[in-house]
Amino acid sequence: MATVLAKPSSATRLCTLCAGLKTRRCGTCKGWVLEDTGSPVTAVYDPVEYSQKHALDAFIAGIRPTRIQPLTGGMSTLMTVWTPAALTADCRYLLPHECAAERAETTSSDPE
Repeated sequence: MATVLAKPSSATRLCTLCAGLKTRRCGTCKGWVLEDTGSPVTAVYDPVEYSQKHALDAFIAGIRPTRIQPLTGGMSTLMTVWTPAALTADCRYLLPHECAAERAETTSSDPE
């Protein structure tokens, strides 16, 4: 994913809808990320909402999407998607943050 320089308005909106979701800068690439601190294991996501099609593409690529599940009263919760059959068109999805800086550091240009 590309580094997002300005804080996305969708990230601020999501933080008001999902308890425990906060925005912060990635310590490595300095891009904006969403951090879910409301569960036992902290998860970090790109600050972009994706459609069912993009979530399915990510799932096929081995990346597990997280559904933004609407609740009554206007709030939402985050739910990990365990099978492609659980992806629905009426929901939006978050994908884990894959830091471009970390990928660059682990890529070697030296032939082995």
